[in-house]
Amino acid sequence: MPGPDEFTEDPVEYLGDRVVLGGYVQSVDPTAIRVQTTTGPHEIDITGRDWRNLERGDKIRVYGVLASENSIRVIHAFAVPNENLWYTWGISLFAGIWVFTRFIRHWKINRETLHFCERTPEPAYANKKVEGEDNA
Repeated sequence: MPGPDEFTEDPVEYLGDRVVLGGYVQSVDPTAIRVQTTTGPHEIDITGRDWRNLERGDKIRVYGVLASENSIRVIHAFAVPNENLWYTWGISLFAGIWVFTRFIRHWKINRETLHFCERTPEPAYANKKVEGEDNA
């Protein structure tokens, strides 16, 4: 299944084929999205779908049939509003910090071999006072 890099370079070859792409909404009626490819940005019309609450700047993912050189007839599509992007990035940042913290707590760098190695936990009895000893 070709992506936007393939069918934007030579769209005639892929007419009638199923394609998949994602991009940012440039206009709502008619729906057009901007797709970033290796050759630069392209604007593609999306047909066959009645969008609700779609706004300029929303990100959408489309699976459909290449109907013309700059038009896709939708089989399946969904939109990701801008608010959801901030939520996703926030959750991802939190998860990344959590994973990094767990990594630092359980692993260390061996300076001789420059490899990661597991930290050896201190035994539970290492910090306990032995009866009869004066640890002052």
